[in-house]
Amino acid sequence: MVLRSPEPTRYQDLHSKLMSLLLKPFYTFSLHFGELLAGPSGIRRLILILVGLLLGWWIYVPLHEFLHVAGCLLGGGQVATLHLDPLYGGHIFASLFSFVSAGGDYAGRLTNFDTGGSDWVYALTVYAPFFLTLPGFQLLKWSGNASRSLPFGLAIPFAFAPVLSLTGDFLDLGSLTLFQAWQGADSVHRSLVSDDLFRLIGELGENASTVSLDQPGVVIFITLSVILGTIMAWLTLIVSETLTTDWGRRNG
Repeated sequence: MVLRSPEPTRYQDLHSKLMSLLLKPFYTFSLHFGELLAGPSGIRRLILILVGLLLGWWIYVPLHEFLHVAGCLLGGGQVATLHLDPLYGGHIFASLFSFVSAGGDYAGRLTNFDTGGSDWVYALTVYAPFFLTLPGFQLLKWSGNASRSLPFGLAIPFAFAPVLSLTGDFLDLGSLTLFQAWQGADSVHRSLVSDDLFRLIGELGENASTVSLDQPGVVIFITLSVILGTIMAWLTLIVSETLTTDWGRRNG
């Protein structure tokens, strides 16, 4: 008598497809990364990938911040101050643009801008840099298929920026979106719209703002903002990975 494995249920099949979709961006990365490191040139290629990663990050940081500026201006807003660390060209850009200030507590941060009171302009300002995720994945796939280690490493910050921004820009987007549905008494939840989770918690713990962690709904609002922002980040990854092609993929 031959025992057969039970047929997967509809729930199991749906769960499998969902997990495959959610993890596909990371599967794409690991597939190409593994192929690049295979063979006798693996160590040399790994070094090139790391060099490319550092170079990509150095390029991405100022580009990310200037796309915040572009998003604000395209939406009809105004920009007054963009802080940019000297490591990423802060002094150079400050000499070219009056709104750039070299230094600050972050690698880069747009701190003083006017959206004209429009949350749509605010959202565009925050999300604008993540339009780079799609070309980032395209470069990742092309360089992986073409066995180009340096551009593969360079593409990583562009492709996976949403993951790096879960507690930053995507928290900002998540909390801004949640605020539209749950403003709290006297719109108190507006003060919880933030682009820095750890700074927000620190300020609330010190009662340095208009609300504190022990007030009803504050922890729930922050938790839901993180969840909503994470969903947005993952959708950005999935859509960007799906829309790119496996250009240059060699058969066999």
